[in-house]
Amino acid sequence: MLAAVLACCASPAETMMASRSALTLTSEDDGRTIDLRVGVQFAVRLKGTPGTGFGWELADRPAGLVKTLAEKPAFEACPDGQTGASLGAPACQVFRFETTRPGTGRLRLQYRRPWEKDVPPRKTFTIDLRIQ
Repeated sequence: MLAAVLACCASPAETMMASRSALTLTSEDDGRTIDLRVGVQFAVRLKGTPGTGFGWELADRPAGLVKTLAEKPAFEACPDGQTGASLGAPACQVFRFETTRPGTGRLRLQYRRPWEKDVPPRKTFTIDLRIQ
């Protein structure tokens, strides 16, 4: 019970333990450290508005520690119910990964328009991974 209380009150910079075989991370996990075992699949689900030209893209991943399970992220309805099929409506982009070997590294995604190369991203999502 104490672990549950501490988990709900942890700051974003604190460690998040992941012992499940599948895990979904969201914007609430930005800045956290995630402990995983080799062979664990996980997803990063981030809300965006693709109709505006903005989208999430993989900016950096720990070489050799994590592999992507799909060439491009999937678009899905966001679980908050605030998405729709109309033009310009928000949607969630889902990136899927699998851990491949032990080590530490940083996974970073950025929210930007792909043609605006010299413009800083509007948002970023970063997690530190510790893989055992």
